[in-house]
Amino acid sequence: MFEESVCHPFLVQCNLSDIVSDATIALTYQNERMEFSPFISLMDGSLELGDRGLNLTK
Repeated sequence: MFEESVCHPFLVQCNLSDIVSDATIALTYQNERMEFSPFISLMDGSLELGDRGLNLTK
């Protein structure tokens, strides 16, 4: 588990899988919490972030 209380940027590296993700990303601000688990798309091999994932690279 990694916690950053002063909002510095960080990099998350995990073993993405098309079967099951081994990471859950949880972002918490005050009383709000958002979670997502990235996975590989079976259609084209691209990264899928799920319904609530944030792609901050685009």
